Amino acid sequence: MIAFEYALPAGALALYLYDCCMLLYANALLCVGSRGRWRIVIGGEMSLFGKRICVAAPFQPWESIFRGAWSERPDIAEPPREWPDARFSAALTPVRVLATLLLALLLALPPIVLVGEHVAELLLLTFAVYYLLIVIALIVIFLRRNALALQLKQFWLLSFDVLACAPFAVNLVRKISLLQPLQGDAILFTRMHLGGERQRAALALLAGRVDEFLRAAEPGTEQATRLQALHARITQEEPA
Repeated sequence: MIAFEYALPAGALALYLYDCCMLLYANALLCVGSRGRWRIVIGGEMSLFGKRICVAAPFQPWESIFRGAWSERPDIAEPPREWPDARFSAALTPVRVLATLLLALLLALPPIVLVGEHVAELLLLTFAVYYLLIVIALIVIFLRRNALALQLKQFWLLSFDVLACAPFAVNLVRKISLLQPLQGDAILFTRMHLGGERQRAALALLAGRVDEFLRAAEPGTEQATRLQALHARITQEEPA
């Protein structure tokens, strides 16, 4: 019984961290943030099945994550001036609050196990409150699904995901925002929506990633030429 009580919170946290892991294609990137404070993430050096392993914003369930990609093509459309739009952000606000509460309850499980007395009752109460918050969050999402650009099928798949594996519910904000890909050119987005040090860091990150492709490309080929042009486009201006 004691071993089970310790394994339960450990397993719940492990499942949550597993759900935070993503596999990114070579030119993929993630735009992570909230309240207009964005940062670009491209994953670490480790890879699996030819994709980069990325653990973006763990223990920050209030942050949105949009998937994008840098492109060698110079004719990518300009990203929207407002991203995400105000209606989407407002609809997501209560979900951010509920996701943060879910994380707080998940992190409360290890201390509860250490209490010693009435552990089973406290765990049952915690799980009851946790599932109640999930149901409330799903009701909120259902009522706001149009503002969140969620199709009915996407909502039911999301509901099954978080009800079948409760620790996944902490990532509700991430799961919803990942369904809305970053629009337009990622480099232009970085210049438009990231400022100061965040913009410099993002551009340096993208330039370094393109450098990796340049080193692997055959000199003088069309691909190498496109990559060189892309690198120049990334580094041609100093961030404001």
